[in-house]
Amino acid sequence: MIRRIMLALVAVSLLCSQAMAAEKFVVATDCTWPPMEMLDANKQPEGFSTDYLRAMGKAAGFEVEVRNIAWDGIFGGVATGQYDIVASS
Repeated sequence: MIRRIMLALVAVSLLCSQAMAAEKFVVATDCTWPPMEMLDANKQPEGFSTDYLRAMGKAAGFEVEVRNIAWDGIFGGVATGQYDIVASS
């Protein structure tokens, strides 16, 4: 159920006109929810959600940059335009 909600939210954000004009999306996620989001040995985000977002971006023809952001700062960053999408379990 959570995956379906997440997919619906990502799909809606990708279909808006601003999203269609972008070549790169910056995704904010809190990498403390394995296996959905976590950090690899090089401190880079990985997991089901990050892999899925990157695959969707590739299929749609744009780049996805996933950033590890603490949960308490995620929505402030979206409000100020630092991130385009929040995808965090």
